[in-house]
Amino acid sequence: MAQVRLVLRPTPGTYDLIIVDEAHRGYLVGTPVTYDPVLTIMSLIIAIGGTNLGLFIAALDRPRASPAVGGAVIGMAVTAMHYVGMLAYRVGGAVRWQPEMVVASGVLAIILGALAMSAARQRLGLHMVRWGAPLLIAAVLSLHFTGMAALHVTPLIHSRQGFGAGTIALAVGSATLGLLVTIAGCFAHFIDDKTQGDSLARIKSISLTDAQTSLPNQAGLEAELAARLKAAPDASFMMATLKLNNLGAEIERYGKHIGELALHSVIARMQEAKGTGVFLARTGRAEISALGPASDIQELRSRAERIVTVLALPLLLEFNELLLDPRIGVACYPADTTRIEDLIPCSRRALTRALNHPLEPVGFYDEWQDTAARRRHTLASDLRSALDRGQFELFYQPQVWSEDRSVIGYEALLRWRHPELGMISPGEFISLAEKTGDILSIGDWALRTACAAATDWPKNWRVAVNVSPLQLRQPDLPLRVWDGNLLAARYDFVPAISWARRAHYLPIYCRFYRIFGMIRNRSNPARPPVTGAEVLLNQ
Repeated sequence: MAQVRLVLRPTPGTYDLIIVDEAHRGYLVGTPVTYDPVLTIMSLIIAIGGTNLGLFIAALDRPRASPAVGGAVIGMAVTAMHYVGMLAYRVGGAVRWQPEMVVASGVLAIILGALAMSAARQRLGLHMVRWGAPLLIAAVLSLHFTGMAALHVTPLIHSRQGFGAGTIALAVGSATLGLLVTIAGCFAHFIDDKTQGDSLARIKSISLTDAQTSLPNQAGLEAELAARLKAAPDASFMMATLKLNNLGAEIERYGKHIGELALHSVIARMQEAKGTGVFLARTGRAEISALGPASDIQELRSRAERIVTVLALPLLLEFNELLLDPRIGVACYPADTTRIEDLIPCSRRALTRALNHPLEPVGFYDEWQDTAARRRHTLASDLRSALDRGQFELFYQPQVWSEDRSVIGYEALLRWRHPELGMISPGEFISLAEKTGDILSIGDWALRTACAAATDWPKNWRVAVNVSPLQLRQPDLPLRVWDGNLLAARYDFVPAISWARRAHYLPIYCRFYRIFGMIRNRSNPARPPVTGAEVLLNQ
């Protein structure tokens, strides 16, 4: 219902009778509205400046709370923009505000703005990143609707007048400015995306390229292989890995500069000799890989041998002659492996074969030899912990006197009981132990264990323990035997060698497998090189 009120005029003694509508909230005023242009533009400046300041603070890495602080600044800027804009609000009626709603709108904007920036900067967890934009939108909407709900307007019925020319001009100017700001923002976003995309593409290109030769690196080779397989899933591929076996020695001889020139010269030769569809990449210091379509095995061998022949020619650089000794390993997909990710490792295993055979510079992948190589690798890895895990055992083979067939002692035979592969022959693991150096600790264990077992034997028996050539090169081998519980009171030792560092003589008879005779003096230059021995401990 409309209300009737008396409204005094400015002229004393006069008054008008004016009909007043019921109160309206800020959403639907029901009376003409105008805006003050100065305050409106000021609210826009506050929004732009405050938002930029908040984004700058939120982008800081330290302190950790900077995103939350920046978001709070954005919330305060939006709040200030809203209420400065409301000060520019000109309405034909009575305006009243609810203070609690005004405070609530500002608090909501600040809290949701802080949460939005924290989520966008991953301060709330990676899963909350996608909630950054919705939270910022919620901050703006909560401020607007809560703030407008705090506004109550009581309009005057008779003040129903249209917008003046100034109001229309202000509206057009504000709309135009807003449109320009929106267009500028869209262009800035497009330019930023374009710049970011170009930067990411350049970073990716750098990560896939070798800086020294400008060839693709290992990652670039893998990416090219994946792309070719995706484009042609049923195609066959060839991977050839070339290694300049003598490049390191030539670099040490002539310097790094000559080595770089040699590498570039080899790459230039390979670029000229490569066929159609061949992709070159540098995958190591002196290693270059080539990816191409697979063909007949004889054709691959012929092409690889031609490349080796060309690269094996002496290379003259700055009056220095270099011999690079090129070796190539070749593997094919799916002929050699049905897993595309194994193609590069297979070519490297084929290269290992070529490196191990001086007369065969080109090696092709062989599954049987690869299986044997993997077994050797597994044994070499497990050998390091086999002694600590108690996987070695000694078996004793009787030694019989030929005249009366009587037992005169036992020979200790070392065996390795692998938990997965079963019993491993010494012929398979002894050479590995000598390469890794584990033979010294294994040999000491065999001596101690055999001597401990022999203490329960009859006095006229002896024990024989095999000794590695590496053990014989140890100057303190006699002392190690001395420490191996061999000086039991039940033994009557007879000296057999005279090269102990101590004045004592130890009962060691060394009988060589491939070499006949006894070692009498370590300094004897006439004795042949040691290949293997057996330590005999006599009563």
